[in-house]
Amino acid sequence: MRLALIALVLLICFPVQSSANGPEEYRNEVYARGLVAQSRMTVLSLALQPGFEDLAALSYLRFGRGAKIVNAFVTNGESGDNDLMVQGPGEIAFQRRGEAFKASAALHGVEYFLNFPDFGSARDTAFVNGYWPPDTLEAKLRELIESTRPDLILLAPDRQEEGGEAPRWVALRSALGKAVRAAAQKKTASGFVRPRYWEVGRVLTASSRGSLLFPLDRKPEFDSRTYRTIGVGIGTSYESMKRSILRWQQGALSYSIDFPSTANSPKTPDAGIPGRLAKSLQGLGREMDGLWNQVLTAARKGAVARTKPATLKRLVRIMDSIDVRLSGWNFFANHDRKTLLHWKEGLEELRNAVVGVFVRYTIRDTVLLARQLTTIRVDSVIGLPSDGITEIFFPDVGPTRWFLNEGTEPKVPLAVGSEYRLISPGQIDLDLPASYGGRMKNRHGYSLEFFILHQKKSRVESFFKKVSQRMLFAPKLTVEPLTPIVRIAPRERLVCKITNHSNDGLLERLMVRDSLGTADGGEFRLNKKEASVVDTLSLNWNEAIPVGTYRVPLHIGESVVGYFGARKFDVSVDSVRPIGILSSGKTSVAVQTFRRLGVNHRILNPDGRFPGDPGGLRTIVIDERVLGLGAVDSLHSFKEFVERGGTLLILSQDADVWNREPLIEGVSLSATASLDAQTDVLADTLHRIWLEPNRLEETDWEEWLFSRAPNKITIGSGHNVMTPLMLSGGTQIPGIVVVPRGEGKWIYVNLNLGKQLENIHPGAFRFLANLLAY
Repeated sequence: MRLALIALVLLICFPVQSSANGPEEYRNEVYARGLVAQSRMTVLSLALQPGFEDLAALSYLRFGRGAKIVNAFVTNGESGDNDLMVQGPGEIAFQRRGEAFKASAALHGVEYFLNFPDFGSARDTAFVNGYWPPDTLEAKLRELIESTRPDLILLAPDRQEEGGEAPRWVALRSALGKAVRAAAQKKTASGFVRPRYWEVGRVLTASSRGSLLFPLDRKPEFDSRTYRTIGVGIGTSYESMKRSILRWQQGALSYSIDFPSTANSPKTPDAGIPGRLAKSLQGLGREMDGLWNQVLTAARKGAVARTKPATLKRLVRIMDSIDVRLSGWNFFANHDRKTLLHWKEGLEELRNAVVGVFVRYTIRDTVLLARQLTTIRVDSVIGLPSDGITEIFFPDVGPTRWFLNEGTEPKVPLAVGSEYRLISPGQIDLDLPASYGGRMKNRHGYSLEFFILHQKKSRVESFFKKVSQRMLFAPKLTVEPLTPIVRIAPRERLVCKITNHSNDGLLERLMVRDSLGTADGGEFRLNKKEASVVDTLSLNWNEAIPVGTYRVPLHIGESVVGYFGARKFDVSVDSVRPIGILSSGKTSVAVQTFRRLGVNHRILNPDGRFPGDPGGLRTIVIDERVLGLGAVDSLHSFKEFVERGGTLLILSQDADVWNREPLIEGVSLSATASLDAQTDVLADTLHRIWLEPNRLEETDWEEWLFSRAPNKITIGSGHNVMTPLMLSGGTQIPGIVVVPRGEGKWIYVNLNLGKQLENIHPGAFRFLANLLAY
């Protein structure tokens, strides 16, 4: 019984991918399971945030070496941008977590979140330590190492820093080194043996100074794609980062060894990992190697089905030997225990693959409330013999947890085609709403697992197959402001998404009833579970509201169902000057800010072409990161527009996109994560940008979010430019570059302006208004 529980615990920790049916799919599944079974390797990938991991290297380690992958992240990436839509930090974090789950599942691995705050940029490690206390970070990393027991750790680079090491990455690297050494301590200070001690075989750090490269241009067995191509494909899971992820994953990272300290460098990053088997396991290791050679030979000859009886017989014999050794659990060191459990789990899945077990099922709901009913139906179990005893087992069913068919018995006979009624627990940790739900969970959502158990007299014909389904827990109704902060000004709008997670129909109206103002949404009807509606409320503000920031409740009937923020401040704007904006769409932050300011503007089509005088416009704005869309096809006409007296105002762009074809000659960018939101602003206070139509003060630069600027600017020698704003980041870095040309001018704004405008920051509004009037 104990051995069965150990096996179930292992299977619960790592997801099991279902196999397919055709001859090639059958061969590939058997090969893949055999590769994992003999590998013995667990790889822990550690990255600052989702999307930063080296997916090509992880593809090699998974599909070339058979390693189990744990994909861990320090933060949820909430300081970043969503390339699909404008979202607040909470929604971005939820999106990133879901994408990390998909990417990890594609690697047949698991995601893990440490859930430290994503503060954005940091000037030094002291700044980082204020958000990530070193002892807490080290303790969480040690716990992660001791629970996952990796043979190899990969520390991913900071993708937002070029030409150096960002302070947040330096702090993480230091904490990881201490955690690795602390986890390896076998005894406590009192001399007692630590039961969870674990010595990592090797720690690899992605570094420009590294010399070790993974063989990413090779191809896995029975696959026409290279590991690099596979990694790029998995990277598409990160849809919210689609402008950056492809560039990040196409290159090859070099690695250096951080642990252990050794003078001898291996030829490849993973050479000699995992280490040699203990003498007590070497005989069993030879048996595993023999089984793997048999599986590999059969797969290459297309004889997997023909050799099935012999493979199963040999496999079960090895499993029996492993069970005998596991009965002496206490006599093995931690590394040997891990090896035995790895083999046991891998052989169980290899047996499923050889037998050809494949489970098709239908689940009614994947989002549940507390104590809500859903159903699971097993539609078919391919490879299931007609005789023997077959049961379905739900390990999470119990008196205080899930209910199965209104009872607490977790194991019942399998009836293919019949529905099993599941009722969710009474106490749940919410994953929704996306703005804040699930932010402190180590995994995305909840993994609901069940096993198909088949028993016959012969162990060769018995098996258990695990199936995992990701679930999310939610309240009955979620009201999510898609514009979580608004400006207290005429014609302001509040956009909300309302979702019904219950089985009850709703006929309601969303309202604002507050001393600050009122609004009435349209009546909405949500007749079924997970039905949703997006409602736009026109806000009517009361007069004489003082300058300040307010929290405003949202009502349905008499109940408060949510809140949104509202700011009141003064800003002057040139409302006559005609302005065009090349943007990703009318929902962009800049476009919405123009509307809030009352700017006379129109949206230009990035795919279109326009003459030197585009419709009487005096200023054209290129929105943040819009060059990364690859759709601005009218660059040749900007020069003529500027020389005739126009102003081309370019908001911050991605460094690598800009450098391939810079719009301003002699201006180059390099991405950085070291210009934090408190970076000093050095201004030419006599310059017109600081005086008209708003007089900017020092307070206008306070309370910025995440970073002051995403790039560092370098000006080539011999270029005539003006820099009315500089940033003090160790050395002085241009914050604004003005290049006179003919009767007009080019302006590049090297500031993280979009996040501040999204946050309705008064100083950012006044600064943008001055730029538009310049």
